[in-house]
Amino acid sequence: MTETGIGGARSRLRVSRPAVPPVLVDRPRLDAALIAGIEGPITVVCAGPGYGKTLAVAAWAEDAPWPVVWLTADPDADLPSFWIDMLAAFRVARVPGYDDGLDLIAPGPDFGLGDVDRISDVLAAGSTPVIVVIDDVHLITDPDVNESIIRLLDACEHRLRLILIGRTWPRLRLRRRQLDGAVTEITAEDLAFTSAETRQLCDGMGLSEAELGVLGERTQGWPAGLRLALLGRGSPVEVASRDALWQFSGHNRLVAAYLLEEVLAGLSSSDRRFLLATSLVPEVDASLAHALTGRDDGRRVLEQMVADNALTVRLADRPDWFRYHPLLRELLGDRLQTEVPDSVPELHRRAAHWYLDHGDHVAAVGHLIAADDRAQAARVLGGYAIPLMLTARAADLAATLQQVDDKPGLPATVAEQIIGVVLAYHRRDYLLMGQYADAVERMLADGAVHPDAELVSSARIVVAVARMVLARFHTIADLTVRAEQIRQVIGEVEPGHIPAAPAYLVLATNNLGIGNLLQGRLVEARGMLEGCRDQAVDQGMGLVAIAASGYLSLLDLIDGHLAEAGRRARATLEQAGRRGWSRQPQVLISHAVCIAAALHTGHLEEAWEHVRRARVAGEPVTDIAALMIVEIYAIWVAVAAGDADAARTAADRLAVLRSRAGALPDLLRRWMCVVLIRLHLVHGDVEGARESLPPMPQDWGLAGVLERVVTAEVALASAKPNDVAAILGPSTKYRDYPIQQCEAMVVAAVAAARCRRDAQALDRIGEAIAVAGTTGSVRPFAAWSADIGPIVARYRLLTGKHVEVVDRILELCGDDTAAASPPPADPDAVAPEQLLTERELAVLRYLPTMYKASEIAADLFVSVNTVKTHQQSIYRKLGVSTRRDAVDRARERRLL
Repeated sequence: MTETGIGGARSRLRVSRPAVPPVLVDRPRLDAALIAGIEGPITVVCAGPGYGKTLAVAAWAEDAPWPVVWLTADPDADLPSFWIDMLAAFRVARVPGYDDGLDLIAPGPDFGLGDVDRISDVLAAGSTPVIVVIDDVHLITDPDVNESIIRLLDACEHRLRLILIGRTWPRLRLRRRQLDGAVTEITAEDLAFTSAETRQLCDGMGLSEAELGVLGERTQGWPAGLRLALLGRGSPVEVASRDALWQFSGHNRLVAAYLLEEVLAGLSSSDRRFLLATSLVPEVDASLAHALTGRDDGRRVLEQMVADNALTVRLADRPDWFRYHPLLRELLGDRLQTEVPDSVPELHRRAAHWYLDHGDHVAAVGHLIAADDRAQAARVLGGYAIPLMLTARAADLAATLQQVDDKPGLPATVAEQIIGVVLAYHRRDYLLMGQYADAVERMLADGAVHPDAELVSSARIVVAVARMVLARFHTIADLTVRAEQIRQVIGEVEPGHIPAAPAYLVLATNNLGIGNLLQGRLVEARGMLEGCRDQAVDQGMGLVAIAASGYLSLLDLIDGHLAEAGRRARATLEQAGRRGWSRQPQVLISHAVCIAAALHTGHLEEAWEHVRRARVAGEPVTDIAALMIVEIYAIWVAVAAGDADAARTAADRLAVLRSRAGALPDLLRRWMCVVLIRLHLVHGDVEGARESLPPMPQDWGLAGVLERVVTAEVALASAKPNDVAAILGPSTKYRDYPIQQCEAMVVAAVAAARCRRDAQALDRIGEAIAVAGTTGSVRPFAAWSADIGPIVARYRLLTGKHVEVVDRILELCGDDTAAASPPPADPDAVAPEQLLTERELAVLRYLPTMYKASEIAADLFVSVNTVKTHQQSIYRKLGVSTRRDAVDRARERRLL
C-alpha cells in the first residue's frame, strides 16, 4: 500500500531510494495508478514542486512486485557519468541475475551509445523483470543521455518497466508511445490530496469540517501547501493555531519562502515582472496579459509556466485562459505591493478598462474600486452593472462592492453613496438603501457632482431604481409611478451615459406589469409581463424573468386556467431552484399561485407545503405584495382545512404586512378586504362581516366580482337568501373570471335551495359544475358542502352530466350518493321555459326516473299529496294524461 508524507529531504546518494517518513497517509488510488502503470513499459509522474512525487513512488516501491532500481538524475551528467550512476543503482538494488554481466561493463571517457546496446543486451537476457525509476528526469538535458534511455527501452521493453519522475515532461520521444497507450501519466491532479485524504492527514488534530474546507480551498490539495499550513501545530490545535489556519495564504512566511525558492528563483527578471502584474487578475489570457504588461509574448510565458508545472494551469473549458495556484497568486500579489507599489493603481485601471471593453462590468467595478477610482466605479455601476443584481452575478457584484464597505471613514461622496445603495439592496436593508438614495438626491440637488454629466446620469438612474425597489417594499401603490420614473430618466439622459438602458427598461416594464396587475388592470399587465419576460431572458436577467413568469401564472389563475397556472408556477420554481434562487423574493408569487391551484383543486397538503416554502423565501420581507397574496391564500387554505389556529396565524401575518405596506393598489386592497370578511364568517362573527362589507361595487372587474360574491355570502349568513340573486346579478357578468363565476353560482344555488326554489338551485348548480369541469376548481362546493351535497346529488340523478366532476364534488362533500348510477339524460337539455312553476319544474325532473311519488316527496322535503298535486298540474299544462307522455311532451318542449 502506498503511504506518503509531504516534502522531505532527498538521499545524498543518487542511486538509492529515498526513505519514507513515518507520518503517512494511505493513498490506495495512487497504488492503483502505479500498478496499472507497470503493466505497460513507461509511467511518467509529472507535477510541479511540492506535489510529493518522489515520496509517493518511493512509498509504493516498498511493496513493489519486482525489484526497484532507483536513480536520481544529475543535471550535469553526460553519457558516461549517467551510466556509471545507472550501473551503480543496479548494484545497490542487488537485482538477481544481473550482477555478473553488468560488472564487466565499466563506462569510461569513450563510452558511447554502442556501449549502451551492450548493457541492453545484458538486461534483455535477464530472468527477472525490473522496475527502473529515474527521478528528476526533467534535469536531464544531454541529448545522448535521453537517446540512450530510449534505446534501452526499445531493447528491453519486455523486461524493464520505466518510471520517470519530474517537474516537466521528459525530453524523450514518448508522444508516439503515449498515443499507442504505452505510457501511463500521473499528474498533479492525481497527486493532489482529496478531501478524504486531507481529513486523514489531519486526523487527531481537532480540525472542524469548516477548517478542513479552508485547507482544501486554499491549498487545492497541493501537498506542500498542506504541510506548510500544518507546520508547528500540535494536537489538538490551539485557538491561536486555528486563527492562523483561517488566515493561511500565500503571505505566510513558510509558503513565501518555499515558492520563492522552488518556483520564482529560476525566472528571468522580465518574466518575474510579468507574473507580478498578471497576478492582479484571477484568470488571464494573452489579451489581458498584454493590457497589463504591454508584452506580446504573454501566451508563451503562460504556456511555459504550465509546461514547467509551476503551479499554473490551463483552464479546461477555456484553453486560451490560465490560472495561478491561489497561494502562488497571493505571494505574487504580496511581492507586487512590496516591490512596485506605485504601479498597482495603474495596473488596476488597465484591468478595469480591459474588462469594460470585454463586457465584464463586475470585474471592472472591482478593479476601479481597488484603484481608488470610486467616481468611475459609480459611473459603471449606474451605466452598466446595477441590472446584474438580478442575474447570477449578483453575489459577485456585492462581494466586489464590499471592498468599499470594509474601509470605514471614507468621505461620503456621491460615488460612495451610489455604491452604498447597491450594497444595501443586496443585503435587503431597504431602509438604509432609501437613506443612501436620499443622500444622493440631495447631492444632485446641491450640484455636488456637476459638471460630471455621466456621473449625474448614473446617480439619477440609481435613485430611480432605489425608489422603485422601496415601492415594492412598503409603498406598493406607488409602484407604477416609480417604474415610469425609470423610463423618464432613460429618456432624458444622454444615450451613451447609460449603456444598460435596455436592461433598465426591462426592469421598469416588469414592475409596471406587476403594478397594473395589483391595480386590477389585467389586460395591460399581461402584455407588459409577457414582453418583459422574453426581453429579460435575452438580457440574461434571470430573476426578472422568474418574477415575470410568476405573475403571468397569477394571471392564468385569474383567467380560470388552473392547470396551466400551476404548471407555469411549478416550472418557474424548478428553474429558480436549479439556479440557486429558491429563497429570492422573485419566487414568492409562484408559490402563491401553487397554493391557490392546490387549494382550488382540493390538494390541501400541497398547498400547505408551498405556504411553508413561501414564508421561508419571504424572510426578510421584500416583495410585500407577493407575501400578502401568499397569506391571503394561506387563510383560505386554513379555512378549507378547518384549522382555526392556522387561519388566525395567517391573518395575523397579513395584518403585520398590511401595517407596513402603506397605501395599497386597488385590487390588492379589495382582495384583502374580501378574505378578512370571509374570516369573520368562518368564526361566526356575522355582525363583524356585515360591518366590514364595502359599498356595493359598481364595476365588474375582478375586485368587483370578489366583493359581490362575499356580499352574497354575508347575506346568506344573515338569513337573507332572497337578497342573493340581486347582489350577484346575472351569471354572464362573471364569464371573464371563471373561478369567481363558480363561487357565485354555488352561492346562488344555496340561496335558491334555502328559498325552496329547487329548479333554480339545480340550474345554478349546473352552471357551477360546468365551470368546475372547465377550470378544475372544486373548492366552492366543499366550502358549502352541507347545503350543496343534496343539490349536486339531485343534479347527478336528474341529468347525468359531468359525472367525473360531480363524483369529485360529492366525495369532497362526504356524500355517498356518488356511487349511484345516473339514468339516461337528454344531452341537449336547456333551461326550462316559463310554462311551469318552480315546484312543477322540480317535480317534472323526477318523472323520467323510477322514483315513486313518496320518494320524490322525501327528496324534495314535501308531502306526497303536494307531489301528486304538482304532477296533475303538469299533466294538465302539457296536455297529457300519463307520466310517460308527460316526459315525452316535456322533452319536445325542451323542458327536460
